[in-house]
Amino acid sequence: MAEANPGCKACSGPKGCMCCKCTSDDCCTDEGCSAGCKACSGPKGCMCCKCTSDNCCTDKGCSAGCKACSGPKGCMCCKCTSDDCCTDEGCSAGCKACSGPKGCMCCKCTNDDCCTDKGCSAGCKACSGPKGCMCCKCTSDDCCTDEGCSAGCKACSGPKGCMCCKCTSDDCCTDEGCSAGCKSCSGPKGCMCCKCTSDNCCTDEGCSAGCKACSGPKGCMCCKCTSDNCCTDEGCPVGCKKCSGPKGCVCK
Repeated sequence: MAEANPGCKACSGPKGCMCCKCTSDDCCTDEGCSAGCKACSGPKGCMCCKCTSDNCCTDKGCSAGCKACSGPKGCMCCKCTSDDCCTDEGCSAGCKACSGPKGCMCCKCTNDDCCTDKGCSAGCKACSGPKGCMCCKCTSDDCCTDEGCSAGCKACSGPKGCMCCKCTSDDCCTDEGCSAGCKSCSGPKGCMCCKCTSDNCCTDEGCSAGCKACSGPKGCMCCKCTSDNCCTDEGCPVGCKKCSGPKGCVCK
């Protein structure tokens, strides 16, 4: 074996001497490894540890503080886009592994906290729908839109995916559904309301609080008395006795 140069450890290799020597980037040459150089492998016997400006391993290897990476030219870097999404170069600290176009399905919310077709950011719930996004959002009457249901909105069904809970001025359910304090009703346009006439008789719209269920023309046989406390053909109010006779009324 050839005698080692001063400062070089005894080595073996081509020409009987694989010396310990570093290049300017602390990579082992084909002459061997100097003090402070790690044994490396690669083209010409040297795969060096070096990072690019984005702390990605080059095709020469990985320097201190660089993580082992894979990708084009042996380098899949850890880097985030402006929306903290992994690029096709990999994922930086604070970026979650993502999938999608160019290897990147980002976590991002729209202004209504709905997941975009890029994925879901922190605080966004997983959603489905057009372009991968069925958002949680309410209309002014706290009804779910065809985009989904926001916090405080109940799941609803109906036209455009939305049967809302809403009352008319007489607390009757509209064909959009029933709001808080409205009872489920049936009738024309999905709404048989509870409503009384001035004599507390049920109209053909139904019966409101304090109205009794009644039957008769237009769905309403009211309780009403003549001047002698006899039931009219409209029925009998409180304090009137039931009567029979012409037009349903024989008085006593």
